[in-house]
Amino acid sequence: MTGGALFPAPSPLGGALWRTKRVGILGGSFNPPHIGHRHISLIALRRLNLDAVWWLVSPCNPLKSPDNLPSIKERMEKCRAVSRHPRIVVSGLEADFGTRRTCDTLNVLHRRFPETDFLWICGFDNAVIFHKWEGWRDLLRKDRFAFIARPPAETLVRRVPASRAPGQTVWIRDVPTLSISSSDLRRRADG
Repeated sequence: MTGGALFPAPSPLGGALWRTKRVGILGGSFNPPHIGHRHISLIALRRLNLDAVWWLVSPCNPLKSPDNLPSIKERMEKCRAVSRHPRIVVSGLEADFGTRRTCDTLNVLHRRFPETDFLWICGFDNAVIFHKWEGWRDLLRKDRFAFIARPPAETLVRRVPASRAPGQTVWIRDVPTLSISSSDLRRRADG
């Protein structure tokens, strides 16, 4: 365990530690990680009664260019510095599994951690582009997602009904939002 984490990073082989746990997954490039990632993770921990949130650092998001993408090791180190919470666990499982798409990653996770209750966490900005995700219809049918308010997309999905039923998508709208993004941070650094 590093950085005061309550849990060690998950092993690609699974393990007894995660049996019966409720785990939120925040996947992404984390290029760079920022307080907005931490903010929605803390909201998810509280509002969804999670035992932990795993930050799955993607080797390369299939919807984004790999140009100027720092190494996964460097991004994971930065994630650990930003996450600073004992129940936020930084992981490179996608690199270990050889997956890059959410549908493939969730399939492997369900096989390796069959007794873990997973819920994928996203900002509202991902809800707007969710139709671009490989296998998105199947994902919504068989997996659980929580979309958390995040500018500027929060106004685009206000009409979506809230649902808290098991196996359905959860929309968390009534939370403070932070106007920060990795894209903006990269633009400022380049500018």
